[in-house]
Amino acid sequence: MWRTGRWRLLTAALVSIVCVGALIAFAVLSDGNPSRKLDVHDSGIWVTNDKDGLFGRLNKSAEALDNVFMPPGGAQTNYALDVRQDRSVVVAWDQSGGRLLPVDVGLGVAVADRAVTLAPDSIVDLRGGSLAVLDRKSGKIRATRYASDATTVTMSPLDSTMPSIAELGAGSPSAPGGQAASVGGSMAMAIGVDGSVHAASSAGKVVTLPVAEAGFAEAVVESMPAAGDDIELTTVGDRTVLLDRGRATLTIGNTSVSLGAADPETRLQLPSGSHDNVVVATSKGLYAVPLGGGAPKALFEAGTGAPAAPQWIGACVYGAWAGTPGAVAKSCNGQAAVPLTVDRAGALSRPVFRVNRDLMVVNDVATGRLFDVDAARSLDNWDELKPKTKDNSAERQESSQNPLATQDQQPKAAPDRLGARPGRSTVLHVLDNDSDPGGRVLAITADPGLAGSVVAIAPDRQSLLLTLPEQASDLSMTYTIDNGTGNTAQAALSVEIRSLTENEPPQLRTGFTERIPTVIAGRTVSTPIVGDWRDYDGDAVSIVSPTTDKGTAAATPDGKLEFIAPIDGDGTQKISFKATDGRGPPTDGSLTVASQTPRRRRRSRPPLSLMLCAARSARRLWCRHSSMTCRDRTPPLLTGPGLGGQYRSQGGTRGRDRPPHRHGHPDRLSTGDLLPDYSAAFGSAPFAQGQIRVDVSTPPAQPLPPVTMPDMAALRGSVPAMVDVLANDVDPAGHLLTVQSATVTDPEQLEVAVIRGRWLRITPLVESITPSPQVVRYTVSNGMTSGVEGDVSVTQLPPVIPDPPRTRDDIAVVRDGDSVLIPVLANDSTQSGAFLRLATNIVDTPNAGQLLVSDPAAADGGANADLGRAYISGDNVRYVAPAKVDAEKVLRIEYVAETYEGDQSTGNAYVTIKPQPTDTTPNQAPLPQTLEARATAGDTITVSVASSGQDPDGDATSVVGIGSAPTLGRIRGTSPSSLTYEAYPDSAARTSSATSSQIVTAKPRLRWCGSRSSPRGQSGPGSRA
Repeated sequence: MWRTGRWRLLTAALVSIVCVGALIAFAVLSDGNPSRKLDVHDSGIWVTNDKDGLFGRLNKSAEALDNVFMPPGGAQTNYALDVRQDRSVVVAWDQSGGRLLPVDVGLGVAVADRAVTLAPDSIVDLRGGSLAVLDRKSGKIRATRYASDATTVTMSPLDSTMPSIAELGAGSPSAPGGQAASVGGSMAMAIGVDGSVHAASSAGKVVTLPVAEAGFAEAVVESMPAAGDDIELTTVGDRTVLLDRGRATLTIGNTSVSLGAADPETRLQLPSGSHDNVVVATSKGLYAVPLGGGAPKALFEAGTGAPAAPQWIGACVYGAWAGTPGAVAKSCNGQAAVPLTVDRAGALSRPVFRVNRDLMVVNDVATGRLFDVDAARSLDNWDELKPKTKDNSAERQESSQNPLATQDQQPKAAPDRLGARPGRSTVLHVLDNDSDPGGRVLAITADPGLAGSVVAIAPDRQSLLLTLPEQASDLSMTYTIDNGTGNTAQAALSVEIRSLTENEPPQLRTGFTERIPTVIAGRTVSTPIVGDWRDYDGDAVSIVSPTTDKGTAAATPDGKLEFIAPIDGDGTQKISFKATDGRGPPTDGSLTVASQTPRRRRRSRPPLSLMLCAARSARRLWCRHSSMTCRDRTPPLLTGPGLGGQYRSQGGTRGRDRPPHRHGHPDRLSTGDLLPDYSAAFGSAPFAQGQIRVDVSTPPAQPLPPVTMPDMAALRGSVPAMVDVLANDVDPAGHLLTVQSATVTDPEQLEVAVIRGRWLRITPLVESITPSPQVVRYTVSNGMTSGVEGDVSVTQLPPVIPDPPRTRDDIAVVRDGDSVLIPVLANDSTQSGAFLRLATNIVDTPNAGQLLVSDPAAADGGANADLGRAYISGDNVRYVAPAKVDAEKVLRIEYVAETYEGDQSTGNAYVTIKPQPTDTTPNQAPLPQTLEARATAGDTITVSVASSGQDPDGDATSVVGIGSAPTLGRIRGTSPSSLTYEAYPDSAARTSSATSSQIVTAKPRLRWCGSRSSPRGQSGPGSRA
């Protein structure tokens, strides 16, 4: 015998008689199904397209592709793509690139940093909780296991540097197709539906890796008669079947069955559950071979070319053949196959069956064509989703990786005439009417440097910052732009001084093109608006008074429009609003939003803007992307836009994602421009490509002062405004900034306070401030140079009535038996910016201060299950998870946010509870957040380190030590939740070394800002300079 005996099925029956009353009691008291995990089944089948070099996901319910992505690493001349899938575990097999990549099915992206490198002719299979790779050259088998409810799989055991778990014998590197000459021919491998790995060589060696509780049991090695040099392997239930293609024979146990004349295109069926027959496809037809012995039975004899490996779905088996137009057939219960009409003219070149969760489609991997065997029609819509590239194949690779394909074209700079108010800072948007023929990111590179005024280039190099004295006259200057390739252009800029009696209304910027964001019915989209508006006088612009016929619209203090689409919305919705500078009549504006029902969601795509950053050598930088964000009032299986795909860096950069940012680290860079690419993703929508421009300059020999950018605050009635003035201020060397002081023009009308060295709280003291706007000035320092002044333009607008809180869903993760603190109010607000608090006396809650926890996956909300407990803790919610859960589950906590005037709104926090780690879902390391702290010379401060929200598994974290010592002070002590830092008394004399390394265990970042007027340092709420 060449394999062990069959698995024996053991059955048992238990019979009991119970009374009707006990049955009713059980029904009433039962907790129901113990599994409460939300099913993220999206009816998705993953497919491939070698012609366009794309992986895609077919949403069979929506009858269309809803996501595509290219293999990370850039375009290739020829693609050979494949995919393996089992429920939510999907791996993308880039054979031409020699990489196997796990796919994040939630984001629809290949996780490039977890890829493993494989020989292009390796055999890869995934099924039944097992993923295995057979290296045809070495004969080594590597495999890993995953849980049935897993959404990813551990890839590292498959790496060629890892030890194998079984071997078939070394092959000959010169043998074509990876044939193992030393063992007499080729190799084959397949995974059974139970997860067992089966492999064979044509020399007669057979290896079986049974599934065990901790992974795989010891390999079972057997022998069989030698075969030819072209073999294939499959399983039918617990039976292993070997095809010798050259000899046209099947080996089933000790039995050999002839298939007649040899056909080099013969294919064995894909592994399946138990059946009486194994099915074989040739170029002529489909045949069933009895496992117990007997002649093959023809099921279909109208094959048109090279076949796909037959696929079982339930009691039916399917076959597909290449040809023009090709053929597809279906046989059920052993009966003659019925042909399925292929609906579209044209050839099927290389058909394969793609199956997930018993949903199936025929995929022509050569062209990407998709044929739904159930609907008997094609469903492919690649052209709608694939990245737009030039038809010229020679240019396709360059243009897809780098929009700067043409290096010699000059940018075009047009002259500008803009206005500015004296005695304050004005942002001059000189790039609005400038352009680049190649679509490159433009930047201002030369400072005009006018006498009698201060002209500086903004930190993002997209505008000029002009600071005028009270007595100023009209100005003229010349500015220079470049496109990152060394090509430059110049243009003239004239600045007209505008008096307080002169005013022009806000207008849309030159070159504005409307973007239509898409939102699913019942959900929320937040779109930046104010950045597209300009004021000739240089006044700050606010967005107010949004209205819409359907849905709900609101304006945020930072210039965005939030729109909640109606539940029954389908089509476009118009939102009308007004843009005002607070001085004269407002200007009407509008935003069009496309609202779709979930079934029609096919092409949701966030709008993208190119990002620009400036960095010095070997210093980290953040690049923020101002795309729209979407929120869902239903359990958040998908989050808002994030960075997806692979970050393609250039020369010496390293990058990683921290949504919604890109975190980069220039490592040993020379000066010049870098142009790394990135992809932005939202849920299952197709990727959109963007580019980051990083200008790398030599570190200054002497510390340079910070650069401040103007801010604006809109006071709604008498409600105070909180302004993060450091959000757009930058230190040239990347050092931490602190606000030292702030003053108002008229202390009888306005009051200002510095909060934690970063924020300004501006409070109106009168019912109506005059004039409006007014200017609040603040001083910012980097601790090494004298303070630099910045200003905030304060406009008073009518009060918002009513002014209910706008709550936004929160997401948290916690381990069973642990607790998590959720800052639910951190992302909630009112239109006026009024302060919020959590209501403690809520109807239908167990006790005062306790909140309702429910299970959205349960019909009764989990009323009788142990769902843990949630309590109000200041402005946070403390959730205590159940002592044990058997599977991951998502629960909802309802809270009520209220203003001090009594307006209330209900909000939701969704908590994912994770069970204890296992071999398939091991414990992950914490991901500590970067913190900021500010201290003055000689001071001792305490830096709090949160114990929640810093671990991907939801485990509570604690500070255990210091990774490196600070340079301008010392750590006097640590506690599980804090660090005690003492700034040296003479730190001000040693500010030239004002940098400190990260603390690797908890990773707070400490820098001293050496001014006695600074407030004592405290941890800023999640901020980073």
